[in-house]
Amino acid sequence: MGRCFLLVPDGATIRKDPAEKEDRIPIRLSRGRAFGSGLHETTISCMEALEELTFLEGKSVLDVGTGTGILSLAALFLGARYAVAFDVDADAARTCSRNAALNRVSNRLKVFNGTLESLDPAAAFDLVLANIHGHILLKEANRLSGHIRQGGYLVLSGLDYTDSRPLKVAMNEYGLEEVSVLFLKEFVTQVWRRPQGRGQAGPLCRV
Repeated sequence: MGRCFLLVPDGATIRKDPAEKEDRIPIRLSRGRAFGSGLHETTISCMEALEELTFLEGKSVLDVGTGTGILSLAALFLGARYAVAFDVDADAARTCSRNAALNRVSNRLKVFNGTLESLDPAAAFDLVLANIHGHILLKEANRLSGHIRQGGYLVLSGLDYTDSRPLKVAMNEYGLEEVSVLFLKEFVTQVWRRPQGRGQAGPLCRV
């Protein structure tokens, strides 16, 4: 899983690959019924995008449609101070909470069952993650961009090729700058940044 992580099913024993020069960070996962085993191309690309973000130390994260919570967990292990994660599916939210406990980060990961509308509109984060269906990303583009602090990043995946272009247009209109775009076998992953001095500058969300 990228350069940094090793996915470990709940109850499994961690076995180091002799070919690995450095130890990988284990992420223990109890999947339940939630999406996010770490094997889907969109999840893999988001994890790799996280590894490229060197600013995460001490930062805040919002994980939209968290599934198992794998992206929140990765961000926390890469140095983020705390994460807020939610999912419209109650089973997924429970699975994410369980995985936070398995990885001993429950005190840094707040999980709830709900939608973007449940958040304070003024809540802003250093990093927003959304690996969900493309039509939802298009529908919620304004809200998603509005929760990014100045200088913060947005990682999006779950887009098919058709949705990629209109979402790019929307994010440009909302004042974001494209950092990178990766065309996968079936989907597209986009990384955006809100420049300093442009747009949303609301208070940091506290948990």
